[in-house]
Amino acid sequence: MATSGSEQHRRNIESQLRDLARELEELRRRRRLVEDLLHQSEGRVAEARRQLGILDQTIENRQGQVRSLENERQHYFEGAPTHSPAPRALPTVEGFTYDARLQEFRKMVYGQLPEFVPLDSPRGRQLYAAFVQKTRGGWGH
Repeated sequence: MATSGSEQHRRNIESQLRDLARELEELRRRRRLVEDLLHQSEGRVAEARRQLGILDQTIENRQGQVRSLENERQHYFEGAPTHSPAPRALPTVEGFTYDARLQEFRKMVYGQLPEFVPLDSPRGRQLYAAFVQKTRGGWGH
């Protein structure tokens, strides 16, 4: 009888080993699936990061182009008098141009002495008011 009890015990152990082997095989299969998924996800994440980098660089380049064009537009056209034939022509009032740095108006006519009018003089304030009205406040601030 001892042999039949030990035989039963051996069979029981072998059955448990087979069950565990099947379970281990299933767990390993599932682990491989998860690893594959993770690898695919990492590949997708890496590709998404690469594309984000390209998009960020393109956005930065376009923003630089926008800033450059806005600066150019502002420099050449905004506030320029409508009668000006060239975008770089200085606006004039009664033949005077305004020098914001020196805070004065000047008039220079070929063959005549230059005429200077300080901004803080009554004539300068009068010219400045006309200047601002003519240029719509876009120059000399």
